Amino acid sequence: MEENSTAIELVELTTLNIDCTLSVKERKKEFLKQIKNPGHFLVDGIEVEVNFSSDSLTLKNCLEKYLKN
Repeated sequence: MEENSTAIELVELTTLNIDCTLSVKERKKEFLKQIKNPGHFLVDGIEVEVNFSSDSLTLKNCLEKYLKN
């Protein structure tokens, strides 16, 4: 993935702090609030852009799976 000037504006995933005592619904809200753009963020300083094909899991399904763990 090519670096670009928007990398500075991206949120570092490893800095998120989600309270595990919250309900799944509230954890989802908190994740979205903190990450700002769940399709474009940083992981250990590496830019990540998420794309889904039309025949795979939805973003909602992926986020639910991620937040349940």
